Amino acid sequence: DAEADRGAAQPVGKADSAPAQDAEADRGAAQPVGKADSAPAQDADADRGAAQPDSAAAPADLEPMPRPTDNEAWHSLVEMLAPDGLVGELAAHCAFEGFNGNTLRLTLEPERECLLNASQRDRLEQLLQVRLDEQLRLVIEVADRAAETPAQKQTRLDREARDLAVDAIENDPELGKLVDMFDATIDKNSIRPGSRTA
Repeated sequence: DAEADRGAAQPVGKADSAPAQDAEADRGAAQPVGKADSAPAQDADADRGAAQPDSAAAPADLEPMPRPTDNEAWHSLVEMLAPDGLVGELAAHCAFEGFNGNTLRLTLEPERECLLNASQRDRLEQLLQVRLDEQLRLVIEVADRAAETPAQKQTRLDREARDLAVDAIENDPELGKLVDMFDATIDKNSIRPGSRTA
């Protein structure tokens, strides 16, 4: 009878293992839940990918400037544009001639003719169109004019500032005493304009 009882008890052991198998099945069934949980992260990655073009978006439009009416206004416009590279060099060495309808005419110093080509002219034209908010046409003529270009103006201002600095140093009484004491000379070429500090 005891053997019969043990034999009869064996199916019960298999039945007892059913919960463990069910648990394994539950864990297997739970795996897709893990993948579903990762979906928000994937969505976030997709959102970041979609947001990338915004970082390269153009800056907000600036307030349009009025057309330049004289050479000084042209200088101000070039300073506001602040173009870099060869386009900036081209603009800085041009003087204002005037508008003829929607055509802006500039003159370029003959010494800087190498700066003028179709590509640079087109780029400068596009910058002016955006800043003035109009579809103008740019014409640049190589000619020697009396009008001062932005580059010539900056050179003049730098020279005037340096002359003032040299004059201030040469007329400094304390520095004069040191020069006399050590029998020294002042290297004017080394003088650069700057503000004095107390």
